[in-house]
Amino acid sequence: MKTLNYILFISIFLMNACEPNQVEENVEENATVTHNSVLTLSEEQINRAGIKVGEAEMRNISGEVAFMGYIEVPPENLHSIHTPIRGFVSSVPVIEGDKVRKGQVIATLSHPDIVILQQDFIKEWSKLALLESELDRQRDLLSGQATAAKKLEAAQSNFEIQKALVSGMESQLKLLNLSPNTVKQGEIKESISIVSPADGTVSLLNINAGKLVDNNELILEVIDRDHLHIELQVFEKDIAKVSLGQNFDFSLPGNSEAFYGEVYLIGQRVDPIRKTVMVHGHPEIENEKFIAGMQIRGSIKLNQREVLTLPSSTIVIDGEDAYAYLVRNGEFHRTKIEVVEQSKGQYYELLNPIAEKVVVDGVWFLESFYQQE
Repeated sequence: MKTLNYILFISIFLMNACEPNQVEENVEENATVTHNSVLTLSEEQINRAGIKVGEAEMRNISGEVAFMGYIEVPPENLHSIHTPIRGFVSSVPVIEGDKVRKGQVIATLSHPDIVILQQDFIKEWSKLALLESELDRQRDLLSGQATAAKKLEAAQSNFEIQKALVSGMESQLKLLNLSPNTVKQGEIKESISIVSPADGTVSLLNINAGKLVDNNELILEVIDRDHLHIELQVFEKDIAKVSLGQNFDFSLPGNSEAFYGEVYLIGQRVDPIRKTVMVHGHPEIENEKFIAGMQIRGSIKLNQREVLTLPSSTIVIDGEDAYAYLVRNGEFHRTKIEVVEQSKGQYYELLNPIAEKVVVDGVWFLESFYQQE
């Protein structure tokens, strides 16, 4: 075996308690590196370099699947409120972020059309009463054979048509939060109230006092925060590792605080553009910092397993390969190993067992010899 001799200059800095200046001493040492990556050092070199050896250890680790995602609410918990009729905004007693209760007035609208609709209803309701009287009269006449059956049929038809018209107008009034019975008594209102359909928080406000809004225009949104959930976007290459019930952690933008959740549903479709699968998760606890639509990032914790590991300080990464210095017969063997990074780089999982002891401290010292070859 051909041997190459190299000279290592080790600078040892000594501090003299009585002298303020450092004294530098160069010590010349000899080390041996062979072509098959075997290094031989003297005992003095090993001690000065602080080289320590240990063994691979069994550890309980859990792999991770990174994801991007966002906080969302179920469709039934996001309430979009549209105007039921054209009108001017009379008042807006809420702002974005306000908490509201179901039935609470969140806006009022006024417009001549609101008055006209109530007037028309009274007219048609009165006409219905007349047609009902006429129908009763025709029934009485027919029973006394004083009228033709066709007249009764015509009266019946007119009554049914008018009844349907009035019923439709009653529904319109109810959509405007107006009471048909109150209108029948002649109480005409100039404005209507828009009320919240559920308990929640105002998340969108598109109106202001005096604004003219059209029929069916979106004016507010109310979010029920009781069912906030997490939509995780997991890459298709990782989705096979994900299963129901797995835990995950995530963080919010600009916030280092960790939050936790559980995988609840796994989507069955791959996004053709992002190449991701949507995973539905539930947060462990609700938090006021959660806002619907907020982007998050985190990782799903895979099931724990016991594996053989080496700390990252023992591993030398050379391109795409990993090496460790194994101790055999007092020599240090630079050996290629198969590993998988775990615990965010703190440990590496050994895919093949190692029986020898491994250098755990001073790896950089040995690697400097090797690189001089």
